[in-house]
Amino acid sequence: MLRRSVITLLSDFGSDSVYVAELKGVLLGLASESQIVDLSHSISPYNVAQAERFLRRSAFLFPRGTVHLVIVDPGVGSARKGLALYVQGHYFVGPDNGVLSHFAELEGAKIVNLDRPEFFRKPIAPTFHGRDIFAPVAARLATGMLLESLGSPLKVVESLQHQGPREEGKSIKGDIVDADRFGNLMTNIPAVLAPESADVRIGSHKAQWVKCYSEGSGNTLLALEGSGGFVELALKEGSAAAFLGYPDVGEVSICK
Repeated sequence: MLRRSVITLLSDFGSDSVYVAELKGVLLGLASESQIVDLSHSISPYNVAQAERFLRRSAFLFPRGTVHLVIVDPGVGSARKGLALYVQGHYFVGPDNGVLSHFAELEGAKIVNLDRPEFFRKPIAPTFHGRDIFAPVAARLATGMLLESLGSPLKVVESLQHQGPREEGKSIKGDIVDADRFGNLMTNIPAVLAPESADVRIGSHKAQWVKCYSEGSGNTLLALEGSGGFVELALKEGSAAAFLGYPDVGEVSICK
């Protein structure tokens, strides 16, 4: 039987939560040979969009055959569906709340509705489908069970409404969508839309274009292309988030 040895975990539980321990116990009980990799358990509570962005950046860096288990599930216990899907050599398991929508929309994606309770843990707690439904399904995929055995085919899933950059006259307007632990601020503006000659402003602050964090002057707001291909705002050896008062910041304006 084909074995897929890596299972990744992404959740909003917090790294010291008993919920994470319980997930791993269920996974290893059913797929003891698997390697479990914690992507993060520090997604902001209920922040489905943040989890979707996190997974979109990281999932395909893992080897083909990896099973990605995602539990950011503010609708747990409701009528929302559970999903498992396969695309580009990877498997994804989680709630149908938009967190897997990017992967479901990729060409060739195969999706099933998790409607076969014989594969779930018993009893099912209505407040913890991650442990009792999604983890058992992920473990079975990791040990070679066919996707089609785990649920009924599904064509349409819930999508997230992404707010993209906006053109206003000669300017492009965008938003800060995330911050990392260094205080670097990620925008939703693709770097290809922002040449280095562009004027980048947020509120009353003008940013200096640089190629890396070590360039620029101290206490000067910096703009650069981040590793994800979007415009970032940073402060040399400092926190742009603290400097600008994130999350209460305005829109980013780029004038070519």
